[in-house]
Amino acid sequence: MELTALLKGSLETSYLDNTLLSNEKLLTDLLINDYRRGEKVLTTIQKELLTCKEYKMTVAFITEGGLSILANQMLHCIENDIKGKIITSSYLYFNNPRVFRKLMSYPNLEIRVHENKPLHSKGYIFHHQGYSNLIVGSSNLTQGALTTNNEWNIKLSSLEDGKIYKDSIDEFDYLWKNSTVLTNSWIDEYEEKYNIHQQIKEQIEDLNQFEEKIKPNKMQSEALENLKNFRKQGATKALVISATGTGKTYLAAFDVKAIKPKKCYLLFIENKLRRMQ
Repeated sequence: MELTALLKGSLETSYLDNTLLSNEKLLTDLLINDYRRGEKVLTTIQKELLTCKEYKMTVAFITEGGLSILANQMLHCIENDIKGKIITSSYLYFNNPRVFRKLMSYPNLEIRVHENKPLHSKGYIFHHQGYSNLIVGSSNLTQGALTTNNEWNIKLSSLEDGKIYKDSIDEFDYLWKNSTVLTNSWIDEYEEKYNIHQQIKEQIEDLNQFEEKIKPNKMQSEALENLKNFRKQGATKALVISATGTGKTYLAAFDVKAIKPKKCYLLFIENKLRRMQ
């Protein structure tokens, strides 16, 4: 009964009148990262891990940095046999395989990977004596999300008979049942796909960094000038004859760019023998 009264008092402060005094542990709070006020989402997560009896997390993205800044609290949970369940994802191949292997090294943790559809939720549930604290918002389990990024998260408290608690647990349990148990063999398969994805990603980044504009070579410049003169004279047809590999395909593109037509159709005829080779 005392806990119920304390929670009601905190709800009045949180939602009705911020000047009312109530139990700070049970207040509904906005968790942000603000260096000016010395606020970090990390601080609350750390406190919860040190004081909870059990915890559950569902986060799409986890990084080695995110785990490292919680290392002391995770060790505390191991030493005090505080069990945890984490649901994460393989979405976009963001999570490094090393993160999955690190998670598997924690003896007090059960890990599952949600693969049915993209997982985008960021929710943390910390069970205490008689009540639970929930943190829901934008922060994944990454160093940036917990310390520096512009994030908005709501921390709220609920008794175990509360609707918000029941709905959160039901959703977590549903995701848990529909997720894959993390195993070494799963990580091995994921790592192969992850490495391929990283190679493709690096190639795309290299292409995006290529800032040099393609410019006409000598042959193309002369041909473009001649084509320009032909048009001035009223010609509507022209034939360019040039050796293989001198840039006729690019020439066509340069010519189209020069005249800027409202509508354009380009026909490229490829050497059949070369295509077969």
